[in-house]
Parts: sequence; C-alpha cells; structure tokens
Amino acid sequence: MLGALLAQQVLDWAPPGAGLARLHFRNRAPVLSGSTVVCSGVVAAVAPDRSVTVDLEIRVDDEVVVAPAGAVVRPEPVSPPRARLHHTHLFASDLEASLDFYRRWFGAEVLGDEVFAGARNVLVAIGDGRLNFYDQPPRDRGRNAVHHLGIQTDDLEALVERMRAGGVAFPKPITRVDDLGYVMVEGPDGVLIELFEADAADYTGGAGRWFAW
Repeated sequence: MLGALLAQQVLDWAPPGAGLARLHFRNRAPVLSGSTVVCSGVVAAVAPDRSVTVDLEIRVDDEVVVAPAGAVVRPEPVSPPRARLHHTHLFASDLEASLDFYRRWFGAEVLGDEVFAGARNVLVAIGDGRLNFYDQPPRDRGRNAVHHLGIQTDDLEALVERMRAGGVAFPKPITRVDDLGYVMVEGPDGVLIELFEADAADYTGGAGRWFAW
C-alpha cells in the first residue's frame, strides 16, 4: 500500500506524460488505520537523458515509517517489460508415462532434460506451447498436478518493482541460478506464478529453443 502511495505521489509531482522507471523503499514501522501520512522527497540527481532521481520518505507525525526510498522518473512514458505466458509446470509421478502420453497424442518434443534449482526438469514443446515436467509426484492431489504458470519477461527486476509498487507482495527475493533469474508470486485464487528471465543465447541445443522468444 505504501509503495503504491509513493508511486502515485511521484507521478503526481512529475510533468504530464512522465513515466516511473524505478521505485524502491523499505518499511521501518507499521502504519495504523486513521494515521496522517506525509510523503516528501527531494531531487537527488538529473541524468543526461533527463531522467530524475528522487529521494523519498514517509512520516507519520514525527516518525519516519518508510526510508530509505527513492524513484527514477523519465520524461517520457516507460514501456512495461515485455512478458508472455511461457509454460505450465507439471508434476509427474511417472515421468516416462507422462512423456509418452504427450508424445503419442499431441506430438510433444523433448527440448531438454536439465537440472534446475536441484531438481530434474524435462522441457517439452507442443506446437508453440511448452510444458515443464518435474520428475516427482504431485505434492497435493487436491490441486492436481499443476504446480505453476511460468511467465517469461525480458526485465525481471523492472517487472517485480512495478508489481511491488502496485501493491503485489513477494515473499522471497529474486533467485539467481547461473544465467537464470526467477521469483515466485501468488496470483488471484492462489495461482502460483513463476516470473523469470533467461537469455536463450546462454544455452545450447533444446534449452536454447526453450527460452527463445
């Protein structure tokens, strides 16, 4: 909520058409309902491209409740990071049986058999779509075998910052595994979503095709 307040205050202060490129903040104390919140800031730097860095803080009475905080404002609207629905991640209690099923009926092609984050992952293409199989049985039969939706982006940090500024909570920071960066977030109705970025040029063979835009 306070991140959204900071973002709105900065954009209200900025000239028409300006875009919020970056926003960071740290909560130092809780804010109770009914409190009078004062947001203030000072211009810290102006870059050659005319983007402006602003140092921010939020106070309740004389207590600083959000700091350090800051934003980068660009004179033109900032295009959101590119994103696409990349894959559905499935558990497999019998991996070979699952692969045979999708090969037989849907012409699935295995693009890679890799270990990511300590677990075996089999990367499968079905036409233009993708499935990622965990070589382990479903953890909760009540939610069937679907683990998460994978959303690929070309700027993970920028996307996470935009979502945080809009009030979306991320329980953990971005994880980096070699050239892969990812973070998990919960969508409406408890849908688990993986946001990730990966450069296909850093991978060979099927894995390169898996990550290619």
